[in-house]
Amino acid sequence: MRRAKKQSGGSLDSLLDTMTNAVGMLLIVLTVTQLGVADAVKRIDKSGRVDAKDFDAAKEDLAALMAKRDQLQQELATVGAVDAAKKLLQSQQKKVKSAEDDVERLKKRSKDLAEEAKKLLAAAQKLLEEQKQKEEELIAKITQGAAEIAKLRARLADIPAQPPVPPKVIYLPNPRAAPEGAKALTVFCRDNRVIPVDIDGYRSKAQKLAKFIVKNKGLGRDPQAGIDGKALVRNFNEAARIGDRNIDVRLEVRGPTPVLVFKRRTNAGETPQELSRRASWFQRGVWQVPPDKYYLRFMVWPDSFEVYLEARKITADRGLAAGWELSTSPDEYTIALGGDIRCGPPPKPQPPSAQPAKPAPKPAPKPSQPERKAPVDQID
Repeated sequence: MRRAKKQSGGSLDSLLDTMTNAVGMLLIVLTVTQLGVADAVKRIDKSGRVDAKDFDAAKEDLAALMAKRDQLQQELATVGAVDAAKKLLQSQQKKVKSAEDDVERLKKRSKDLAEEAKKLLAAAQKLLEEQKQKEEELIAKITQGAAEIAKLRARLADIPAQPPVPPKVIYLPNPRAAPEGAKALTVFCRDNRVIPVDIDGYRSKAQKLAKFIVKNKGLGRDPQAGIDGKALVRNFNEAARIGDRNIDVRLEVRGPTPVLVFKRRTNAGETPQELSRRASWFQRGVWQVPPDKYYLRFMVWPDSFEVYLEARKITADRGLAAGWELSTSPDEYTIALGGDIRCGPPPKPQPPSAQPAKPAPKPAPKPSQPERKAPVDQID
């Protein structure tokens, strides 16, 4: 229930009522007096004779009435001041009412702020409790970690000292020419596995198969359209596969050029542990390669130096020359198909220029150098 508002000062309503009643009475008396004077004048006028005593009495009455009139005029002026005071009072009452409304709004705002502060305090207390809980959990973890470290140190103290691992001696590469007339056999060292790949043999088979498909399927009948690359890829990959237990050779067309992709099969090649066995595929293959006709070309990825060193040791024991190169591509190894097969329409001939091009100046002849053959290196 809303509490009644307090008055800001004493009430003037009773005073105003009293003054209003007094003014009313004075107006009535003034009216009656005016009427009496008018009546006396009429009587004197009718009689025609004025008695001195009556005249003096009338004069006294007139003086009394004039004094009464002056008094009434003063009281009427007082009544005007009272009206102004009443208006001023009403204005002050309005201001008091506005101030009381402002006070009520401030009380409501203060109440809202108190509620909001209460909520913030509750949230801060909750956050403090969560931080305290996390601190306790962290202290428990630190204590547990310290205990585990102490256990590990105790176990480490009980472990006997191990002898140092024998170092691997690796000599710097010694580039030199490959044996006269020797052919390169490629070996991939990737994913820490050794994968022999007969690149030249697979390319030769792929060229023959591609030529047969173009001729048998009539893929080059329209000279303007050229060979249909999509049809060539589809028929090539659906035909008998080219590859072995380690590699699956697939055909792709990149622009006008057919490309061979050497896709590694699952678990292709051999690990360093498998290489160390006498029955490993790599060891048996190496011992079947004539050293005077072939040399090995290792393509080594950064994750496979360990298996490369093991494979080079086996190669050196066989007496085969070998070279290596670093490869960093994450994609499968690719080479162009080669030959005269080109997909798509033939290139448009270039229009002859309006003026004959000036022949380019001939470069100065360089001193003749002996032809460099494929480099090899030796790691003992």
